[in-house]
Parts: sequence; structure tokens; C-alpha cells
Amino acid sequence: MEPIVFISYSSGDREIASEIATFLAAEGINVWFDEWKVSLGDSLTNAVQAGLECTHFVVLISKNNEAAKFQKREFQSTLARYIEKGTPKIVPVILDNSEPPKLLEDIKYWRYEGGTEKDRKQLVTSITGNLPTQNFIRAIVKKYHEVVIDTTDTNNPLPYKVCPECGSAKLKRSSIVDYARDETYFIIECTECDWSAWSQ
Repeated sequence: MEPIVFISYSSGDREIASEIATFLAAEGINVWFDEWKVSLGDSLTNAVQAGLECTHFVVLISKNNEAAKFQKREFQSTLARYIEKGTPKIVPVILDNSEPPKLLEDIKYWRYEGGTEKDRKQLVTSITGNLPTQNFIRAIVKKYHEVVIDTTDTNNPLPYKVCPECGSAKLKRSSIVDYARDETYFIIECTECDWSAWSQ
């Protein structure tokens, strides 16, 4: 059976939830992530109930859980199904120094390290049983070039749209002429992180 993954998180952990969803989707895994599955006008309750018919329930645990009433309902519903039927597989991911809830003490959890390759490997392997492919890395490299480099500006020796180090658009361009050799040097600098590059 192909895995269907539901990601349960509190609103304070939305950014990390999106990152994890992207890790998994890049592997071709069917991911239920509310921002992707719930459109304007949809019934949130019905959408979540449909999503909870999953094979894997990834629950993100952090200090933000205390205020997340909706997440508690998702978890209670899933836990009741797990106790009754043995599914879905519950995958706890701890985002800070929190401890797993007592109800999950017997389930192996992963302490998230901030979106590292180790995190990606652990998550993908726990769901598919296989190591991650290169799909995610290829997608990142492709997106990096789309965002950072202006490939349409063929006359520019330094066609950066943003700083490749910090992502800032605050780039300063200049040029100097070496009259002795009759050569022009083009310089680009980031005014935020001091990155720089040059070309003839």
C-alpha cells in the first residue's frame, strides 16, 4: 500500500511542517498538509477527517502544542484508531526540548535537527523503508539557480538576482578599468552580508 502521510502540527510550527511536507512530497509520497489540501470554502472538519484516513500520522511536538486545540483533537482521534486497529503508524517528531506525551512514551520518536539531511533521511526512511532519492536535492539546486541567477541576462558577467549567501536583493555593482592591461573588472557586493565576487 502506498503511504499517505498526515502532518499534524500547531500553528506556531507551520514553517517546519511545510519543510517536512516538502521533504516527503519530493519523494513522491502522498502528503496531507492542510495548506495544500484545504481551499477557501472547504469544510475544515471534513477535510481533516478525510486526511486522517492515512497510513502514517506525523505529529510535530513542541512547546506550541499546549495552545493547539485542533491538533489535540487530531491526535486523540488518531490514537483511538491506532489503539483499535493498529493503524496509522504514528511518527512523533520533537522540534525543541519538549518531551513526548506519556501516551507516546512507548513509540520511538525523532528529535528534529533543523532540516538537515539527517532529518530528511530519518523521516523518509521511517515512512517508505527506503533511503531518500536525489529528487529533493535536484529540486533545490534547480530552484536555487532560478532564484539566484538571471539566465536571461546573457551580457552580464555576474548575472545574480540576489546574494547567493544570504538571499538579499541589496546588491551593489561596480567596475574598474586596468588601463595598463586595458581590461575591465566587474564587481558585485552584497551590502547585507559582505559577500562579493568579480569577473573580467
